[in-house]
Amino acid sequence: MNNSIPDNPMNTATTDFNTLIKNRVNAAVNAAMNDPSITKVINQQASAAVNIAVRNASIDKASAEIAARIVKDFDGFEPRPLEVTTSYGVHQVKSKTVHKKFQSVLQIVGNNMPVYLWGPTGSGKSLLARQVADGLGLKFHAMNSVTDEYKLTGFIDASGRYQSTEFRDAFENGGLFLLDEIDASAPDVLITINAALSNGWFPFPDKRIDANPNFRVIATGNTAGRGADASYRGRTQLDAASLDRFVMVHVDYDDRIDSMLANGQNDIVDFIHAYRKAINASNVVNVTASHRRVSQMAVLAKFQDPVQVLRECLLTGLNTDDVRAISRAMPDDFSDNKWVHAFKAIAESR
Repeated sequence: MNNSIPDNPMNTATTDFNTLIKNRVNAAVNAAMNDPSITKVINQQASAAVNIAVRNASIDKASAEIAARIVKDFDGFEPRPLEVTTSYGVHQVKSKTVHKKFQSVLQIVGNNMPVYLWGPTGSGKSLLARQVADGLGLKFHAMNSVTDEYKLTGFIDASGRYQSTEFRDAFENGGLFLLDEIDASAPDVLITINAALSNGWFPFPDKRIDANPNFRVIATGNTAGRGADASYRGRTQLDAASLDRFVMVHVDYDDRIDSMLANGQNDIVDFIHAYRKAINASNVVNVTASHRRVSQMAVLAKFQDPVQVLRECLLTGLNTDDVRAISRAMPDDFSDNKWVHAFKAIAESR
C-alpha cells in the first residue's frame, strides 16, 4: 500500500532516491561531528534540496539535482575507512577520524625516517602511531616507558632460552615499533635504538640480527627531549646525538578529535577549548585537558550535572588559587555555555 501524499513531491520520491538521500545526509551529518566547519555546508545543502523539490514540477528532475548536489558536496566527507595508497600498497585505516598530523607522519615514516612525536598528554600521539602503521600495512608493536635495556633487547633466561621482545620482533620480521614515553624511559634506551638504526643490525643476546627492510620506528614523549619542565617533571634529557636522528613532530590537541569524542555535545568542545586557552593564559602548570577528558565528560554528562562532571574530570588535585586563576582567564564570549557557568560557579564557591 502506498501511503505517500501525492501533492507533496518530497514524498513521491522513489525508494532508491530516498535511500540515497538518507545514506548521504546521514554520512554528511556524521562527518560534521568530526569537523564542525562542515555543519554550515550541510545546512545550506539541506535547505537547497528542499527548495528544489518543492518548486520543481518534475520530481525525477528534482531527485537528480538533489542527488547530484549531495554527491558533489559530501562525497569526500563520508565516514568510511580511510584508504591510503603509498609505495607499500593500498591499506585502510579503520578509524572515525585521523589526527591532523597523520599525512605528514605517514610520509615521513614511509620514507624510512624515524619520528619523535612530542606534545601534551592525551593529544593522540600513540593513536597516531597506530594509524600510521595501519596506513602502511605494517604490524604494530609497542612498548611503554622502558626502564631497563634488556626489556628492549631481550635476554637469555636461566634455562638458556632467549626471551624475545616487541622490539626484536619488529626489527627481525618487520613492522612499526612504537616506543611510548621515551622521555620517561632509561637514558640508554634511545642510544640502543639509535645504534640499531645507524648500523642496520643489532647484536641481540642470542645472535646478531640484520634489520628487516620494513622495520620502522616512532617514539613519543611529552617533552622535546631536553629534560623535565614545569608540567612534566619526571622526564629525562635524551641523548642529543641519538635524538638528532629523529624527525621531531609536535602533536597538539586536534579539534576534530575533540568533536568526535564529544559525540555531538558541542558545548563541551567549546568549553574545553576555552579551558585550554585559560590554562595557558593563567600560567597554571601541571594541568591538562586531554582528549581523554573530552570523552569522559561526554559520557558522564548523560547522568551527572556539569558541576559534578567537572569536579571528577578536571578539578581533582587543583588547589583553589589555580581554579580561580583559570576561571579569571576564561574568555568572556561563552556566556551561554553551561560548562563555563559551572566552572565559574565552582571557582566562586571555593
